[in-house]
Amino acid sequence: MVSRLWLTLWIILALLGPLAAQEEQKAPYGVWMPADEASKVEIFSCGEAMCGRISWLLVEHDEDGNILTDIYNPNPALRSAPVLGLVIMSDILPTEEDGVWKGRVYNPQDGRSYDFWLTVKSESQIIIEGCGLYNLICQKHTWERVDS
Repeated sequence: MVSRLWLTLWIILALLGPLAAQEEQKAPYGVWMPADEASKVEIFSCGEAMCGRISWLLVEHDEDGNILTDIYNPNPALRSAPVLGLVIMSDILPTEEDGVWKGRVYNPQDGRSYDFWLTVKSESQIIIEGCGLYNLICQKHTWERVDS
């Protein structure tokens, strides 16, 4: 009876081990600034995944003093939404590779969405790599952790 209990526990631990390792990945929660220092993005929990929203903009208004809005959104009903506070990253989930996450990113400068990969380099640095045109054209950017 006791040996059966140990065997059951061992099987459970063996099956849950990979899941626990995935959970142990350092999730990139927090506020991050791209190298251009024009914005800050807060990565936060949203359901089973993580999302990212624009939490700060260097320039919040256009030349006429109007709040910047999502004018290139493919959905006309969403074009009046302010860019500040806009959720631009979604479905961020860990991959099989330790410290690497995958998700979707929305670019309010062109109204398009792209796949992206996020690599945690350290507690204070992540690498964002996004690809377009059937993953033929890719860009890689370093983001630094900042205070909110």
